[in-house]
Amino acid sequence: MKRIIFLGILLCICGSTGCRRRDVRTAEIDVPGLKNRKCEEIILKKLLPVAGIMPDIKAKPLRPLIYFDIPRRKVTITYNSMQVAVKNLEHHIASAGFDAGPIPANADAFKNLPPECK
Repeated sequence: MKRIIFLGILLCICGSTGCRRRDVRTAEIDVPGLKNRKCEEIILKKLLPVAGIMPDIKAKPLRPLIYFDIPRRKVTITYNSMQVAVKNLEHHIASAGFDAGPIPANADAFKNLPPECK
């Protein structure tokens, strides 16, 4: 009986440590329409509600790990790939009216962008 209990406990311990709960990755997405701070704000508003984007624990107040490189026109996002995929992030940026990697911008959202972001 003691052997069965021991094997059961051992199985629980080994089984619980084998599951991946987090797979943190960083994606760099080309955004040709990223021209200035206003464009950055529009994209950030679309990405803020996305679950799976990792928080920047060094920032006060806490904010997501999203960096904008305006001269290179790239957005770098650190995310949990168990919750969200790169394609989802690209689709969120495209829904803001910007081309994101291979995903074209949403036409209606593009029409509503300020002139400095077109």
